[in-house]
This record gives sequence, C-alpha cells and structure tokens, in this order.
Amino acid sequence: KALTIFSLTAMLALVGLHAEEVDLEKIAGELVQAETDYGKLALEKGFRAASIHVFADDGIMFAPGPVNGTKYWQKQTEEPLLIWRPAFATVARTGELGYTTGPWELKKARDDAKAQAFGQYVTIWKKGADGAWKVVVDVGVEHSQPMEQPGEVETFLPEFHIFQPESAREKLETAERTFAELLSTDAGAAVIAKASDDVRILRRGVSPAIGKTAAHLMLSSDHGKTKRIRAGGDISRSNDLAYSYGEYSTERTNVTEQGIYLSIWQLDLNTDWRLVLDLQKRAAK
Repeated sequence: KALTIFSLTAMLALVGLHAEEVDLEKIAGELVQAETDYGKLALEKGFRAASIHVFADDGIMFAPGPVNGTKYWQKQTEEPLLIWRPAFATVARTGELGYTTGPWELKKARDDAKAQAFGQYVTIWKKGADGAWKVVVDVGVEHSQPMEQPGEVETFLPEFHIFQPESAREKLETAERTFAELLSTDAGAAVIAKASDDVRILRRGVSPAIGKTAAHLMLSSDHGKTKRIRAGGDISRSNDLAYSYGEYSTERTNVTEQGIYLSIWQLDLNTDWRLVLDLQKRAAK
C-alpha cells in the first residue's frame, strides 16, 4: 500500500512537471519579437509611450539607481530617440522568464546619418497570466561606436526536460554568497570564477566581452574590492534562470567607484549556477 501511494505521488508529480513542458524555440521567438516590437513602437509613438506600454507594473529601470519604470516615464516630458535591436535571447525552461541583449544607438533625429552615442542594453522580460511579455528590468551601458554590427539574433534554449528541484534555489543562494565573498577580495577574478563559457560582460565605456576568454582579457587586471548591495531580483518557476540587481562600490588604491549592477545566473547541465551576464555601470562623474 505504501509503495502504491508513493508511486501515485511520483506519477502525479511527473504529470505536473511535464505539464510545464513548452516549445522553447517558439517562446524564444516570441521574446525576440516582443523586443523588436518595443523598438518599432518607440519609433512610431516615442520611447516614453512605448516604455509605459511594455513595462510591468513593478518593472525596474535605473535613473541612476533602481526606480519604477512606468512611474518614471509617466513623469518625463523629454525622451531620447533610441534605436536598438536584439542580438541574443534566452528563456527559462518553463518559458515565463527570459532576457534579450544587443546594441543601441542614440540620435538627435530619426534621419540623422550618424548617432551621438552607442552602447548595449539588457532587458529582462516576464510573461504575465494573459500571455503578454512585460519588461521587469531594463538597463544599458554606453561605449564607443562598434566596429561591426551583429548578424542574426542568437538564441540559447536550455536542455532540461523538467524543471529543477527546490534545492536549486539553495544552491543559488550559496553561489551568490560565495560570489560576494570573492568580489570583496578580487572583483575580476570573482566574475571569471563564476562565469559560464558564453558569459557576457558589460562595463561602461568598454565594448562587451562575450565568452570566458574575452571576459578574462577584460577583467584579469581588475583587482578591486567590490561590495554589492542587492535591491531586487527573481527566479524562474523552473529554478534555472535568475537575476539580481542593485548598487555596488569598488575600492581601488584609495579610489572609490560606485554605480549599479545586474547579474543574470543560469543553471548548467551539471546543476551548477553560472553567471551568463554581468553588468556594472559606474556612476557618471
């Protein structure tokens, strides 16, 4: 009898897990389309109106610290002319959380041949009960004009067939705690130690480093001592994609740098949490 009850419980659990199985390729395409539509709406209606339309009620942007995006844009009378496109996108195994990143440029007028500024954005999206994607975090960094534009949008689809156990959350807490300890002694080494092979590193004034080798070249000389203060974050229902954001300060030879950060973590096939994107944006002087 006990065995029968155990088998029935296990079967019901599996049914629930497989009910979460989704067409990730289709959902990733929907996410890319949501980002593309955001950019089109910004050109048609203005960046302010487009942002109010796509931000979740509790969506966050940075001005310069984390603030409610909808409330921020409702108060603005001037708005930038931003043009951007996704270059990379991924989603959680359950398909309700994902992010896109890619280049942006700022122009005075739509028909201007040259842009005034360039950079990279990161947008984290969450799908609501109505099936619509909404922005929960939006942030970007500035850098010099890129040498070349990216090609087709690259997507990453997680290979897990069912969502991960609750213990994955405990492992994330451990990974973040260890990461914080490493940051406090050597910031560059900390990021490299936790980075995935395909990590994306975004820093103000520097072109993005994509991949662990590029990350090492960017960060290996950064031995600053960094403290990050978490302001918020979330994790997917499948416990395989998570993010946190907040403010940071770094000490380097008696000089203090301050700004904001965003870290995105993804569970790998070994069920280890790895940094897939790490952004620090130092405060403007």
